Amino acid sequence: NSMRQSSKYYIKNSGKYPESKNYVLKRIHTKSGARESRRFIGDYILTENDIENKINFEDAVCIGGWPMDIHAPLGIYDTAPATNFIPVTGIYNIPMRSLYTNNIDNLMLAGRDISASHIALGSTRVMATCGAMGQAVGTAAKYCIEQELTPREVTKIYSKELQRTLANDDQTIIGIQ
Repeated sequence: NSMRQSSKYYIKNSGKYPESKNYVLKRIHTKSGARESRRFIGDYILTENDIENKINFEDAVCIGGWPMDIHAPLGIYDTAPATNFIPVTGIYNIPMRSLYTNNIDNLMLAGRDISASHIALGSTRVMATCGAMGQAVGTAAKYCIEQELTPREVTKIYSKELQRTLANDDQTIIGIQ
């Protein structure tokens, strides 16, 4: 509720949106747990082919391993099967380039909003994988602050150091000890 109030206050009183001075915000609806409620594009879009082929990304920062489960688009009203499971044999790496946006310099992503195709998101969206992505972007944020760099610059310049830091903090990344 306080977040709603502060957003409403900012829009009406920041001076950046003069057209909103007479607007009234009645309600903000949320749809908890909805997949793909936001779509962001990073420097790389993780795909189902990357997952199936276990691509070795030089900027890998965490792993996934859940099957790609795709829900019927119309939910309970769909005549198709409720869920289509595409198996994932083993674990795969997720690149840092999928965990920041390509058009907002200081916005990183972790969870159901990462830069991934619709099918790949069916695997990356699970809690343990989302937590690993959160650890990766949190650690990358530390580098961004300390080095005064964007996530893209940290990925290009400090990729190996970021991987070592994550591995030392018990993050699993295929190919990193």
